[in-house]
Amino acid sequence: MDRKTVKRRAAASLFLNVLTFLLVAFCIARFFTVGGEGNMQVVGWTAFRYFTVDSNVLAAIGAAAMLFPAIRALRTGEERTSRALLLFRYVGVAAVGVTFFTVLFFLGPLYGYPSMYVGNNLFMHLLCPLFCFASFLLLEGRREELPVRFFWLGVLPVVLYGALYFVRVIVVGDWPDFYAFNYGGRWYVSMAAMFAAAALLSFLFLLFFARIRKKGTAPAPADAGALPL
Repeated sequence: MDRKTVKRRAAASLFLNVLTFLLVAFCIARFFTVGGEGNMQVVGWTAFRYFTVDSNVLAAIGAAAMLFPAIRALRTGEERTSRALLLFRYVGVAAVGVTFFTVLFFLGPLYGYPSMYVGNNLFMHLLCPLFCFASFLLLEGRREELPVRFFWLGVLPVVLYGALYFVRVIVVGDWPDFYAFNYGGRWYVSMAAMFAAAALLSFLFLLFFARIRKKGTAPAPADAGALPL
C-alpha cells in the first residue's frame, strides 16, 4: 500500500474516531446535566446500568486508543498497529454492534423507534456504532491479521453484562427489567439468544475484517480464499 493511501486512511480514521469519542463524551455528560432521553430517562451514574452506555464508552476508549497509530501513520506514511490494540478496538466495536442490532431488531419494534433514536440516543444507538463499523472494517489495521478464532473476545462484554443483569433483575430485583429479557419469566431464552447473537455478530465482524483486509493487501491467487484461523 502506498504512503498516500495510508495517509488518506489514517486521516479518515482519525476524523471518525475523534468524532466518536467527542459524541460519546457529550452524551455521557448530558446524563449528569439534563438527564437521558427516550428509553433511558435516568440521571447521573444510573445511566451505566444500560448496555448501550457501557458499550459506547468501551468503543469510545478504543477509538481514542486508535488515534495514536493514526497520527503516526499521518506523519510517516506507514501503518503499524499492534494486535493487542486492534483486538481491544474490536471488542468495543463488537459491543456497540450488539447495541446497534438489538435496537434495530428487538427494542425498536418492542418500544417504538422514536424513543430509541430521540436526542442523544440517535448517537449511541445509531451514529456512533456506524462510525465504529466504518473505521474498524474499512480503515484500521490493514497490515495486521485478526484470526477469527478471537471472536470469543467480542462476546465477553455481553456475557459479563448478562451476568450482572441476571443478578440485579432476577436475583436481587433492584433493577427494572428495562430490556424485557425476563418477559413471561423466560430469561433463559433471552440470555441464550443474546449470547448466540453476540457470538455470531463477533464472528462476522472478524470474517468481514479478514476479507476486506485481503482485498486491501492484494493477496496472491493461491491464498486468496484462505482465512486466518
